[in-house]
Amino acid sequence: MRIGHGQVCLQVPLGTRLGGYAARTGVSAGTLDQLEVHAVTISAGSSRFAWVVADLPAVNTDLAEPLAGRLAGSLRTRPELIWLSATHTHSGPETGCRPGGGRTPPEWHEQVLTAGDLAACTALATEAPAELTVHTGLLNDVGGRRSGPLLQQNVPVTVLAARAHGRICGVVVVLPVHPTVLGADNLLVSADLSGTVRRAVAARLGCWAMVATGAAGDISTRPHRRNQQPDELARLAALAADQLVALTTPPGRAIALDPVPRGPAEPRRSPEATNFAPKWSAPIDHGGHFADPHRQSSMPASGRCGSARPSSTAVPEPTGPPPTNPNPNHPTDTHQPPSTTVPEPTGPPPTNPNPNHPTDTHQPPSAAEPHAPHHTMPPGQPDAPRRSPTPNPGQPPNAARPTQPRHPPPARTTGQPHQPSTATPGQPDAPHHPPITGARTWSLGLPGRRAEPTPDTTALRQQLAEARRTGNAVAIRTAETALQGAELAASARIRDPRLAISTVRLGDLSLVGFGGEPYLALETTLAAEIPGPLVLIGYTGGYLGYLPTAAAYRTGGYEVHISPVAEGAAELAVREAVRLLGVSPAGCRQSRREGPCADGEGP
Repeated sequence: MRIGHGQVCLQVPLGTRLGGYAARTGVSAGTLDQLEVHAVTISAGSSRFAWVVADLPAVNTDLAEPLAGRLAGSLRTRPELIWLSATHTHSGPETGCRPGGGRTPPEWHEQVLTAGDLAACTALATEAPAELTVHTGLLNDVGGRRSGPLLQQNVPVTVLAARAHGRICGVVVVLPVHPTVLGADNLLVSADLSGTVRRAVAARLGCWAMVATGAAGDISTRPHRRNQQPDELARLAALAADQLVALTTPPGRAIALDPVPRGPAEPRRSPEATNFAPKWSAPIDHGGHFADPHRQSSMPASGRCGSARPSSTAVPEPTGPPPTNPNPNHPTDTHQPPSTTVPEPTGPPPTNPNPNHPTDTHQPPSAAEPHAPHHTMPPGQPDAPRRSPTPNPGQPPNAARPTQPRHPPPARTTGQPHQPSTATPGQPDAPHHPPITGARTWSLGLPGRRAEPTPDTTALRQQLAEARRTGNAVAIRTAETALQGAELAASARIRDPRLAISTVRLGDLSLVGFGGEPYLALETTLAAEIPGPLVLIGYTGGYLGYLPTAAAYRTGGYEVHISPVAEGAAELAVREAVRLLGVSPAGCRQSRREGPCADGEGP
């Protein structure tokens, strides 16, 4: 197995309209911390998975689909094995984060595509032999359920660690917590919790780190945060980073992929990416370190976005005695000096194998964009989403509902659902079963709510008044957002809601990406159906809005009020993900102590 990492910074000009909070007034007045685009590539045998994560409120299909097509040839992989996710920061530029999604503003469309292109190709250029381990545990005192009758005080978290020569060379953290520490009154650009945790983890481990937002639909820092200021952001991020680093100390579960070695590949960047890096460099302080208002870091600027050239994440083969650990307090701190050279493309590009928010609101669509950002790069034109003219015979039909009398066109699925392996446990898959597989449904039709009445705002105002009399900050904020969601509910009653669903199998590890905001309980539902470790990631491949569980519709709340889909829609999305992963409808519900599942997969 080979793993690589790349990162690029995004500059947000003053006066940019920020997304995430309907209650926000004003435009960006500066930058608190740099927005970044990260990419990780994992290759084994003849297959490769590329995952790009951007510090944006949302990514829509008009970004995710063109990026998959653009990178398929240069990364020598299939489009369904290329993911684009958003961290869902509420202090980034507005990019179409509204119920049902929206078209990416032209001034951001090409910039994000180019940044993703460069980050992914840098990851390809820095791929090096590594082992992938999975670490799971509970994150305490950082995130919890933000609404409903019972407030959950901790959340499950997953860390994927890349290890080489006994050291951690990089981590991917799937954090199921809304990055909404900073409030609607904040006008400084920030990656919020995701970015601050990312920097803190990287500094502690001395390696690269990428943070993706998991099933955070009903989870935020609300039960634990003391205020919504930068100092509280730093406190919660440090608390999370300490626990995440401790989680990686045990060996973890090793993910076995095809051991066939793969030689290094040269990235073949698109022409737009040639001069991209210097235009997106981050500020560097006079001490040569990455400027970060929240912490003092010993990370050299050349290893961060502050460099005009992205860093290498490869760990070289040891040729002498083990290096001296520069930080005795962190035994795993063995970060190698980064390489600043990105190989230039040589020869003709390969042929493409397949030509063919928040807690506090999504703004309703608006035709006026008075505060459009200004960039030095020429804006690109968004690609129109492509629709398949013919139905997919393997697609399960949508359930008939009285609120959705007409049936939406069939969803278009790319890739092949995972087929159970017939290889002997502990042995590599047969040649016709690649170690990395993926499938995607770009637009699963779900039942909408246009025939449903909007919530009773009068009753919700009374609930808010009662909450204010108690003086409980969490209860007040919950009541405020419930009323806000009810007032915006009409904008969420969209026609023909559709969801992007992506799945990838890395050996026995399953990754599921929903193009919306899934409730955390949906990950548990999926895990009961899928053998082996499973991670659910939100904000991937598109943006539909909140995906509450069926039970949540009986309690209401902000997320339910503003969701564009009817009760039971999230469960239909789970069913589609299970189908894409190649598991029978009955799933594999055996206890892990009962041995292998009947379909031949491991327990």
